[in-house]
Amino acid sequence: ENMCGFVAVSEPGRFFEESLMASMEADLHHRGPDSGGSSIEAGFALAFRRLAILDPVSGSDQPMTDPSGRRTIVFNGEIYNYRRLRTELEAAGSQFRTKGDTEVILAAYAAWGEDCFTRLEGMFAIVIIDRARNKLIAARDPFGIRPLYTAQRGTLTGFASEMRPLTRLFPVRVDRAALSELLIFRFAAGRLSNLTDIESLPGGTVMV
Repeated sequence: ENMCGFVAVSEPGRFFEESLMASMEADLHHRGPDSGGSSIEAGFALAFRRLAILDPVSGSDQPMTDPSGRRTIVFNGEIYNYRRLRTELEAAGSQFRTKGDTEVILAAYAAWGEDCFTRLEGMFAIVIIDRARNKLIAARDPFGIRPLYTAQRGTLTGFASEMRPLTRLFPVRVDRAALSELLIFRFAAGRLSNLTDIESLPGGTVMV
């Protein structure tokens, strides 16, 4: 399953080092060899690797920021009803520059806030930085088809498509509770990952 990958990190007032973000992006290169991008600002940083399938023009590259500059998204997945949502959003005044589903999610969030995620049909892991609210919003599809891990320690929070980039944020060790499950069931169930302080965000969850 080699369809894009991203990492998003947040800590109030911190400027994340470019070398750290480059290392995290490199960790995800195998998920998206076609293109990559990152953005760093006070409190937030994003990195993305893309496997171009839908709308492979560069206008659909991520991270994608809306025209107002207030919101930026990274997204892995596929939204099946995005054309219908786009029509509804255009009728309400939204304008679109691309033909892809990423921009539709961004416009849906601008119009409906966090309620937008319940209107998305498909498989997705999404992080949106909302500068007007100074918030980072993460969401995962109800069935948890697209992977999304989260790591938290103190005021530092990270989200990523795989655990590996998150292990760069702070030292982690093997989670013994998860390890015993892993040996019995061959995977760690529920929220547990195999490492301390890293969890799998449950399907259908929105975290702000």
